[in-house]
Amino acid sequence: HKLYTWPCLRHIVAGMDPYYSINAELSREPLAVLANIPFCLSASSDSSESVQWCDSMTVVQIRQLMDYYFLDLHLLYPVLDKELVLQVSLRKFLENGVQDDSDSCLMLLVFALGSQAAYHHGQTAWGHAGMDNSTNPVGLKFFNTARRILPFLPRGKCETAQCYILTG
Repeated sequence: HKLYTWPCLRHIVAGMDPYYSINAELSREPLAVLANIPFCLSASSDSSESVQWCDSMTVVQIRQLMDYYFLDLHLLYPVLDKELVLQVSLRKFLENGVQDDSDSCLMLLVFALGSQAAYHHGQTAWGHAGMDNSTNPVGLKFFNTARRILPFLPRGKCETAQCYILTG
């Protein structure tokens, strides 16, 4: 929240409460702990409780979510190097599936945000049973899987910071 005090941002946020972001976060309903698998993945997965549901994603589905993320969200919040994500994180994810590492966490967060964007572009198959906009939004299963990995990420690494930024 101290970003509000930077001179280059001061004119943009003039008149805003400096504690707006903190107050907004404290007043929102907590996200659901349990979330269902997206409709387009649930038919090909045996268990929604393990991370294996994510391994059933096809390359086409992965590419679709990444395209929506980089098309809609990356322009507003350019925290990832697209080429590096494609060459390193995506490659590791495709080779190893979900692991307790920053590459998996980054990919899951890109999928969570990409599924939000895809859904709002009419790709309703990325929705899930029981979803709502506040406590159980589209992409929550990806987000919760990434959130489970966050405590295991090393401190002081750029990739760890990127994961925390994307969770915001």
